[in-house]
Amino acid sequence: MIAIRIIGRATMLLAAAAICSGDDNAPAVDRDLVASLLKSALAPQAAMASWRQEALEERHREEFIGIVTYWWSRVAGDAKFRDPANTLEVTVPKMIRGKDRSIISLVAKAPLDGNVSGEVLTDSKAKLVGISTAFHCVLNIPADVAVSQEMKDGKAHYKIRIEQWAPAFHEVKFDHDLVDKLRGPLGNLANNKLRPKADELKETINKALKDAYETGRLTLP
Repeated sequence: MIAIRIIGRATMLLAAAAICSGDDNAPAVDRDLVASLLKSALAPQAAMASWRQEALEERHREEFIGIVTYWWSRVAGDAKFRDPANTLEVTVPKMIRGKDRSIISLVAKAPLDGNVSGEVLTDSKAKLVGISTAFHCVLNIPADVAVSQEMKDGKAHYKIRIEQWAPAFHEVKFDHDLVDKLRGPLGNLANNKLRPKADELKETINKALKDAYETGRLTLP
């Protein structure tokens, strides 16, 4: 009987410790509130965002059966979000809350529409082939955001820090088939020029969360 009581008490203490440590995911209603706040902040920012890249040229080297050849690519493009007020999605699948620190795991998704053009040129810049087409994709941004607080002069001060940020393009579709030689240059154009535009949304997330905590709409336990 004594052993049973000891085991039972130990189980209760472990459960209490797990709750106090903040290892449990926050209720869906709380996570949905954070998602709603972030969407309200991100949608207007995305509506104003646009991207345009003038023609970029890059020299390429190829070797086949010991023969080395060189050629040039010339690519350009533009893109903007498709009606973000209605198509932007923000979800918060996980939110771990501690006394002085919380981790918010979010996923933002928004469709993009744009146009790209490209040319394959000889090493002397003579045009071999060109393509111009519309494209469509979904910008997917999973992120982990840390929220911490410290008391100064009896007032809580909040610090927001994005710990993980991994924007990627999904469901990429082109209205017309691409020339194989242009797939690499167009991919580089997206990754090196378009992807960094997503980083501009970081500050919007930071500002929205900081404002929500400082005004009491969100709280740490």
